[in-house]
Amino acid sequence: MNGARGYLKPEWLFAADFLSFLKHSREGVVSDCPAELAELVVAAAAMADTRPVIWIVGENERTRDRAERLKAWLGLFGGDERPIAFHLRPFEDPFANSDMQLSAAAHKSDLAAVVNGSGPRPVVISTLSGMAIQLEPPRELAVMAVRVAVGARLLREELIERLARAGYVFRDDAIAPGQVARRGGIIDVFAPGGELPARLEFEGSRLVSLRRFDLETQKSVDSVQSLRLPPLRYFLNYQDLAQYLGDRKEGMRPLDQWLPGARILILDRAGLEAEHDKLLAHFDRIREAVLPDKTSNVCMDALRVNLADRAIIDFNPLQSVDGINPAIRLVRQSLVEMDQESVELLLRRLNAGLELAVASGISSVRRRLDFLGSEFSFLPNDLPAGVENPTGSRMILPYRPWIPSRSRRLTRSPAMRERLLRDIRVGELVTHRSHGIGRFMGIERLTVSGFDRIKRSSTTTEVIVVEYRDRERLYVPVYEADALRPYTAMEGHAPELDRMGGRTWRAKQNRARRSIIPFARELLQLYAQRKAVRGTAFPGDHEWEERLRRGFRFVETADQKRAIHDVLRDLEAFHPMDRLVCGDVSFGKTEVAVRAAFRVILNHRQVAMLCPTTILASQHFQTFRHRFQELPVRLGMLSRLVPAPQRRRVVTQIRDGKVDLVIGTHALLSSHLDFPRLGLLIIDEEQRFGVFQKEKLKQEHPHVDVLTLSATPIPRTLSFSMAGLQDISVIRTPPLGRLAIRNTVTAFRPDILISAVLNEVERNGQVYIVYNDIQGIETFRARLAEWLPEIDVALIHARMRAEVIEKTLLDFINRRTQVLLSTTIIENGIDIPAVNTLVVIHAERFGLTQLYQLRGRIGRGDRRAHAYFLVSASTLSDKAHARLRALREFAELGAGYRLAEFDLHLRGAGSLLGNRQHGHIEALGFDYFMEMLQRTIQDLKGEEDARLPAEINVRFAFSVEPGYIPDIEERVGVYRRVMAARDREELANVRAEVRDRFGRIPPGMDEVFRVAVLRLLIQPLPVTHADVFSERVVLRFREPLAALPAELRGLGLRPLSPGEIEVSPSTYADFMAAASDQVAAGLNVTR
Repeated sequence: MNGARGYLKPEWLFAADFLSFLKHSREGVVSDCPAELAELVVAAAAMADTRPVIWIVGENERTRDRAERLKAWLGLFGGDERPIAFHLRPFEDPFANSDMQLSAAAHKSDLAAVVNGSGPRPVVISTLSGMAIQLEPPRELAVMAVRVAVGARLLREELIERLARAGYVFRDDAIAPGQVARRGGIIDVFAPGGELPARLEFEGSRLVSLRRFDLETQKSVDSVQSLRLPPLRYFLNYQDLAQYLGDRKEGMRPLDQWLPGARILILDRAGLEAEHDKLLAHFDRIREAVLPDKTSNVCMDALRVNLADRAIIDFNPLQSVDGINPAIRLVRQSLVEMDQESVELLLRRLNAGLELAVASGISSVRRRLDFLGSEFSFLPNDLPAGVENPTGSRMILPYRPWIPSRSRRLTRSPAMRERLLRDIRVGELVTHRSHGIGRFMGIERLTVSGFDRIKRSSTTTEVIVVEYRDRERLYVPVYEADALRPYTAMEGHAPELDRMGGRTWRAKQNRARRSIIPFARELLQLYAQRKAVRGTAFPGDHEWEERLRRGFRFVETADQKRAIHDVLRDLEAFHPMDRLVCGDVSFGKTEVAVRAAFRVILNHRQVAMLCPTTILASQHFQTFRHRFQELPVRLGMLSRLVPAPQRRRVVTQIRDGKVDLVIGTHALLSSHLDFPRLGLLIIDEEQRFGVFQKEKLKQEHPHVDVLTLSATPIPRTLSFSMAGLQDISVIRTPPLGRLAIRNTVTAFRPDILISAVLNEVERNGQVYIVYNDIQGIETFRARLAEWLPEIDVALIHARMRAEVIEKTLLDFINRRTQVLLSTTIIENGIDIPAVNTLVVIHAERFGLTQLYQLRGRIGRGDRRAHAYFLVSASTLSDKAHARLRALREFAELGAGYRLAEFDLHLRGAGSLLGNRQHGHIEALGFDYFMEMLQRTIQDLKGEEDARLPAEINVRFAFSVEPGYIPDIEERVGVYRRVMAARDREELANVRAEVRDRFGRIPPGMDEVFRVAVLRLLIQPLPVTHADVFSERVVLRFREPLAALPAELRGLGLRPLSPGEIEVSPSTYADFMAAASDQVAAGLNVTR
């Protein structure tokens, strides 16, 4: 070991015979290789000699995460310089979604650079489908990249021309990979495969600065000296994938032929070959669905890779196979996660001769390890996992849990706040902190005179105009812009305007405080308590869980794999899980629940799955029964579709512990139901349950793990996840072959409906028509019979008998009917792949989540689906317009989470008093309600807001030149963000973004920031009033001052009275400069 230098030799951990095998063997089997330590073993193999390594992993895995873990282990062994590259399948599928992925072009360019380079040989992460794709000579690929370096002489026009030839597109803002934006001497480039876009700054013909910037804040985050911009074309000599797959591959070779001598490692060969066969079969199904004549130039053999003629080392996770054993074992807990009993056991093992190395990238941690004594080593590295060699009695233990850099980058708490701060529109309702609900009318410039006793000239200032009841107008100074919030509440609710002066507003606030806040505290306290409760840890059983995984007939998507990993990791923890899995309909949430349920059942605990409808419960029961058909799992179902004698028998079996998994509707909430060993509660389509319905089981079983599934979570749930009170996993990636639904939003016309139905029937498909009016649905069915006499239309609605609904649905599922006319009863729980057209009548009457759920009923197979949202109202409300526009804009696959965020703003987070999405939000507006909620959260966490409100009066022209930010709404948004800055860092970030987006800051905008600086300076002080003049400042305090506060000493202040001090004109400039330095200390605030 060489802990002082931050690395150790593999010999310290692995046995000599195993390392000899890695060094000298090109094929063989490594048995009992823990999946969580695969990157460690690959790192040891890479360090065994200098040859290149090709590591084949599963399809659709998060290869970036694997690469990051591999890099950490390589660093532990002193292999920091070993490059890691990727060679993955560059397309979704070769028929329906065959466009080349930009990230794949970047990976290919990076791969060519390291293969063609003279440095250490690479470790290339690939898949079986990636290995089937042949490559051009690396030298040809390498010369296609555009290289730039600071200090180089480079004409901007020349760079733009080269980027255009490489396939980049030019936009106003570079916000997506492959885009370029030009503003004067600055060129922004977003290279595919890069985590962040780059900003190139020129002076004349020289590149003077090259830095990466954050997309969300537009602020530069670091500087780099050089950059390689890959071409966007994947194939150099082929126009598209079809031409490549159909032609001979002249001059192209498989990856391993461009890396002579490379060793090929594979993670579970049998499993990955089975997955590869499954993938190719899926491609065949897509081909049959999207190519009616079944003809194609694509040669399927070009997508198949044969490993038989290659020397391979197979890392097999099973103990039962013959092979060499690495003799290592995963240590599941980091040091900080160990309880007292585990620490005491570790100390006893140290005394018995265990050699321990503690790893942490934070060097100061070493001082906290005195309790371990002196018999351990310290490694200044963050590592993905703990590992031990039991035979050698050696252990590496991370100090803290592994946090992928991707997770750290995605933590941006101000994001939602900044979006809402921008969202004020002329003519819409707003909430003023002191006056209540009014209407934003725009911006005016007023001439005001006589304020400054030294300079008695008139001043022109800019104000925000808000209209109240009886057309009274409030002129809000720009420096009070943060007092405004957009008013949003339940759709269709139009509140009365408040009276200016705040009397009606204060009454509503007081009523809300008396009712909402106590209940919010109680509910929030429940979430906080669940984190403190000690639950049951459910360790995995690899062999049983591997049997379940291999029985899944689909290839897991990357996000699905991540969600499964998140849930299983939560189940291994000692506190109860409370996780929301959000993903579009049919994106694989149910499989996540299957894996979680099986993990808990393997640990001899019961699982309950709560569904909103009998149909959904029945479908889930069939799904779980199919998945567990060859496994020792006992299932039961409780719903009104189950005969009473059978229900009573299931209840008894649950009480006696003879049912492992019960799936049911509201019957699971019955007080007569007794779970002796309940370990996991799964709530599906959580938006269909009330708040206290969902909390009932949580309160009765506080130690139980809870998994919530939703395509579009209700705003209340989403807001709790955003507030960090509930963990969340989002499945955004669609299943392979899934096509985005084509949406049509238009006025109702019979010919549109007739055409939609006949087109679907002609391609042997089925149709949903949603008419959500039980009183008129029979009449509408008669009209359909007139328009479509040759089509048999089935009908269901909620007032029909359950057995009639079930028979009608079964007939439709079995394709005895082609069109189903229904109310929103089909919103949840019907999964029929043949239905690929949806027609919604009176779409303007539906909520956004309802429309999205309905749309999710179609497009569940490999065929393109069509959704028609037909509106009848000649004049739609603003929110109906916004709802339908959002549905059209969020048409891409995986948009459910984004729609839920939009709905969070459109509808508000929901009343915490019950299961309806309204209440006091209607009286206060969503934003002000959220302020109250955040204050409650702070109280529960023991946090206090240090800000003491001070009244600031500005006595000089306070406005931004109209030409600087010409859009009124955007200008108000900038004012609000400046004045809402909570600390010096946030203000610096806002200033940097304004400077970057709009150019050099003019004097008027500088004054806005100057007042914001003053505001932050006096924020923690007992100041009641601040009068800011053009060349002086007067501060008034709550009580006479015995001495100046420390923050104000040395700033040139003089007393006017015992409770009043002044910055005189002679010291004003020095005062503001010192205040700016104090507020912006340590920050680069560009002026």
